[in-house]
Amino acid sequence: ALNESTWDPDELDEAISASRAALAVDPGHASRASFLYGLASGLFRRAELRRTLFDFDEAAIRATEAVDASPDDYASQALFLGLQAAALCYLPTVVKLEQADLSLAEAEDRLLRNDPERIRLESDHGVLLDALARFMGDTSAVGQAHAIEAVRLTRRAAEATAPAHHEFLARLVNYLVASATLARLSCDPSVLDEPLEQCDAVQDQAESGTMGSLLGPAC
Repeated sequence: ALNESTWDPDELDEAISASRAALAVDPGHASRASFLYGLASGLFRRAELRRTLFDFDEAAIRATEAVDASPDDYASQALFLGLQAAALCYLPTVVKLEQADLSLAEAEDRLLRNDPERIRLESDHGVLLDALARFMGDTSAVGQAHAIEAVRLTRRAAEATAPAHHEFLARLVNYLVASATLARLSCDPSVLDEPLEQCDAVQDQAESGTMGSLLGPAC
C-alpha cells in the first residue's frame, strides 16, 4: 500500500500496479476517487524519482479524474486538488498553470483560514502565480494581476508561519521572489522594501541567536 513515506522505486511500481488493478476490477467502486488519487500520487512520486514526463502527465490526468469522481463536499477533495495542481506544473504552459491556479484556489476555499495545509497551499499558489506572471511577460495586464496576487498570497503565508517553523525561510523567500517579479513588471522597486527588511531582520536575529516572531502568529 502507498503511504507518505513510500519512495522506493520498486514499492512505487507495485503500488501503481495495484491501483490500476483495483480500478480495472470495479470501475464503479465507491472508493474510485481514492483509488485514482493513490494512482496519481504513485505516478507523481515515481516521476519525481525517475524524471519520467509521461508519469507526470498521467498523474495530472488521474488526479483530475479523482477530483471529478469525488462529491463536492468530500473531505479529501482539497488534497486531490493540490496534487492535481502540482502535477500540472511540470512542463508548464499557460493553460496548465491557469488550470493549476483554479485548482489551488478551490482547494484553499475548502480549508479553514488557519489550517496549516491551507497556509502551505497559499504559499505554493503564490509561487505558481509568480511563474504564470513571468510566462505572460511584461506587457500583460493579466500577468501583472497574477503578480499582485502572488505577492498577497506569499506574504500572507509568511505572516502565518512562525520563524521556528521548518518552512519559514522558504515561505519568506517565496514572498521575496514574488515581490521581485512584481517590482519588475510594475517598474516599482519599492515593492521590495518590506520583504527585504524582513530578510534583513531574519539575518540579524539569526546572527544574534534571538530568532523571534517577525511577521505574526505561528501556524
